[in-house]
Amino acid sequence: MSKRNILFVVGLLLVGGLLFWMIASALDASVYMVGVDEVLAQEEHYANKDFKVVGYVVPKSIRVTSDGRVRFGLTKGGAVLEVDYGGQRPDTFADCAEVIVGGRLLPGQRFAAETLLAKCPSKYDTLPADCDQAPPGREER
Repeated sequence: MSKRNILFVVGLLLVGGLLFWMIASALDASVYMVGVDEVLAQEEHYANKDFKVVGYVVPKSIRVTSDGRVRFGLTKGGAVLEVDYGGQRPDTFADCAEVIVGGRLLPGQRFAAETLLAKCPSKYDTLPADCDQAPPGREER
């Protein structure tokens, strides 16, 4: 085998290995997004995993601690998850707002959130049944 062919095979193996590593890393870094009801129905499955939870902020549950952290209830499908978040809160974060939090599930139906995204309210979306007021920018139905 000539030196040129050997270099070609080595280069091909390096590119193939790099491509395999990139695909494996991307699959490992994937994050689940599930509803509150699914999380609490399968707590053992979601324990010690990074994932995202989607739900609605429970009315009158938002509490800001002395150190600036926010704690609130997140509900979907009748289940309620207590969320603890210490970052910047979006302007659309309010009672009954639909939010997505990313982080880890803790024992006792608590969620340590590292990210918080509040969905931009739409006047065409219907509010959850237990919401007695609409978040800013959304009409009550």
